[in-house]
Amino acid sequence: MATCTAANSKPAANISWIGVSNWTEKTTKNPDHTYTVESSASIPDNTSLQNVSCVVEHPVWKEGVHKTVGLPLENFPSFPLTWTIISVSLSGFVVLILVASFFIRKHLSKIRNCCKSSIPAPPPANRKQDVEELEPYASYVERVNSIYNSSAELCNA
Repeated sequence: MATCTAANSKPAANISWIGVSNWTEKTTKNPDHTYTVESSASIPDNTSLQNVSCVVEHPVWKEGVHKTVGLPLENFPSFPLTWTIISVSLSGFVVLILVASFFIRKHLSKIRNCCKSSIPAPPPANRKQDVEELEPYASYVERVNSIYNSSAELCNA
């Protein structure tokens, strides 16, 4: 939407548009008996803003004289530039995701080992069997065998 205003004129000015086919006009009488005319134009998306102008004509001006005012382009978003920025940003984001995925996939084993909590395995148990855990007969035989050693074996030892 573009707006063109002709303020404080007597009589009221006429406003028309070049490059636009649909506009509305509102005339307001001011307290000092002058007029303010405001015209709003709907600009289609496919219209180049450089081809749109507001034309103001006033009866007091010399015949055939009219003022043409171009639209200030900084007040309107540049749609191609906006879409270019969005496209480049989105493409950059996709490339970043792909690079991150490739890096993670390539270094996944290092990442797993880095973050793994290492709990040391318990050492294997070297149990010594107590004499009491042996069968009672074997324990008895062993004690009996140590008693019945010959005196010659004791002296040689």
